[in-house]
Amino acid sequence: MALRFIDGFETYGPVSTSTRVLQEAMSGRWDCLQSYADADISIQAGAHGGLSLFMDSSDDYITKTLDNQQTWVVGFWLKMDTYYGSVRPFLLLYDGTNKQCEIRIDSPNKKLEVWTDQTYRGESTTVLDLDTWYFVEAKFVIDATASGTYELKINGTSEVSGSAVTSDSGNDYASSLTILNNYNNFYIDDLYICDGTAGLDDFLGLCKVSVSYPTSDSSPSAWTTSTGSDHYALVNDSERDTSEYVYTDTNTNEDMYNFTVSEVGTILGLQFGVECSANGSVVKEFRAIVRNGNDSNASKVIMGGVESPQSILVAAEYLPGTSTAWTNTTINATDFGCEKVS
Repeated sequence: MALRFIDGFETYGPVSTSTRVLQEAMSGRWDCLQSYADADISIQAGAHGGLSLFMDSSDDYITKTLDNQQTWVVGFWLKMDTYYGSVRPFLLLYDGTNKQCEIRIDSPNKKLEVWTDQTYRGESTTVLDLDTWYFVEAKFVIDATASGTYELKINGTSEVSGSAVTSDSGNDYASSLTILNNYNNFYIDDLYICDGTAGLDDFLGLCKVSVSYPTSDSSPSAWTTSTGSDHYALVNDSERDTSEYVYTDTNTNEDMYNFTVSEVGTILGLQFGVECSANGSVVKEFRAIVRNGNDSNASKVIMGGVESPQSILVAAEYLPGTSTAWTNTTINATDFGCEKVS
């Protein structure tokens, strides 16, 4: 599946939510959030009336661990708040500690640079004015034998591209993505990541991430409610709330929900997420499920005694088991939920 991850930064807290809170709320979706001080990374107003992530100091970064893929495509809205001095790294694709591909911020010229194999490849023509949103997309094909390619788009227009480049590590892949604030302050919003496998393996174009929450119970509803009788009402929080929940001790028990969406425009894919925790010292495995005739699912083993719930995400660009794009109607007819596997 080519669609790997999306984040609209809508579910981590209200405007001004600070780093200490974000480190807990973003765990399980992002693998590392590092900040110099409590206020340096925060939730702020977004590109389309929602929310965004603001990075406001040197050496702040977030990292997403992925897997070994030769092709990566990344897109997001970017708004610069402050430029600082020189050319600084901004977005990096790593193989271990090797920087396979980079986008750097050229502060003196207010532009973006493309680097591969730690070598400068070109600079955007667009000048990124302060306090203005731009949609940035980059596609990298990584190759150890000088057959790699790169392309940078801004607002849908290709501005830097090239071929016949090699990799820094000697491998044909990268396996993690880091977004780094190296003295340049900025906002990011509506981020997507695709790999090069069959499906959405190219630029998605200007897009936005919308967030929906369960609106009714589906079947089965085999977990137990902590209060009341409506299961969905205990798991439809726009921000993390551990005071209400559903739970089970029985393997194979599923709890399923329905959504009601009314998006305008083409739906390029969806990502369904649940948050689970294991009580006591018991290790448990949970599975997030997207079901419409067939299942798309993802599992995670969670250690007992982990206080913060762990996120399990299913990225699905098509109806499960098909190559049919999502619509409002098919999303509303799909069951979403969670199973206790063991």
